[in-house]
Amino acid sequence: MNAFMLPNEAADNSPTESGTKPVFPGACDCHVHVFGDRRRFPMHPDRVFTPGEASIIALQQHLKTTGMSRVVIVQPSVYFTDNACTEDAIRTLGPAARGICVVDTACSEAELQRLNTAGFRGVRLNLRTAGSSDAQRLTTHMRILCDPLSELGWHIQCYCDALMLDAMLPLMQRIQTPLVLDHFAGVGTMRDDAMKTLLALLDTGNVYLKLSAPERVAAAAGERDLAEMVQSLSLRYPTRLLWGSDWPHPGNLGRGPRNPSEIEPFRAVDDRHMLHRLVKWLDDDHGARTILVDNPERLYGFASPAIS
Repeated sequence: MNAFMLPNEAADNSPTESGTKPVFPGACDCHVHVFGDRRRFPMHPDRVFTPGEASIIALQQHLKTTGMSRVVIVQPSVYFTDNACTEDAIRTLGPAARGICVVDTACSEAELQRLNTAGFRGVRLNLRTAGSSDAQRLTTHMRILCDPLSELGWHIQCYCDALMLDAMLPLMQRIQTPLVLDHFAGVGTMRDDAMKTLLALLDTGNVYLKLSAPERVAAAAGERDLAEMVQSLSLRYPTRLLWGSDWPHPGNLGRGPRNPSEIEPFRAVDDRHMLHRLVKWLDDDHGARTILVDNPERLYGFASPAIS
């Protein structure tokens, strides 16, 4: 029986033997973004959209609200390969924060080492935001990155359309560099045509799936489908799953063409509700602890006190 409880949350109608308790110490939100002061951290002129500000102070409040003591800050697309804003956030939050950067394939070993020292633990390939479906480009970048990243103990993080999973499978069956798939890998139901490939990727033992931003797959899946998927995957691949909120929730998700000359509002998402719903689906404290604490601790190399 699950006894997980978010901070300041009322107890369930049916109390458990162990009673209520706070979120697990060391729990990690594995997917957030920071959008800093534009005068200090200018966005790339070729960006697809323009977000509002999402400050470090606001992020700290988000972590407090959801009961997270660790966090992974993912470089957003609007900065391209300028990781300064994300690096500043990691430095401010300290050793309980890690980062995922964006680099080009010509990035030097010295720069990767510097980013490693700064707290980065992976490189993100984001094809989905740019609307790219170039599978050859994706796998070429993965092949180029795998050796230098393996030497650092880093991983590749990918946000792409589910149709591109087929292109990744042969490569992931050969290389040792871990791969993290963002946002349910674009698959929202066990009956999705891409599920067979996703399962094969997870079977390699070197692929992680982020149970993040379920609203990004909502068009293809309802709550019942997502619950079934989470429950099935948690039983079969308990050490391959991560959770992330996608705070502050950028992305228009079907609200029409994106216009970088205008500030695009963040989506309104109740992160406490989303986290609690996920844990209820798991209905098992051990499974929740594995996803929220143990898996990110191992992947991102956490060994630190909580963010205060």
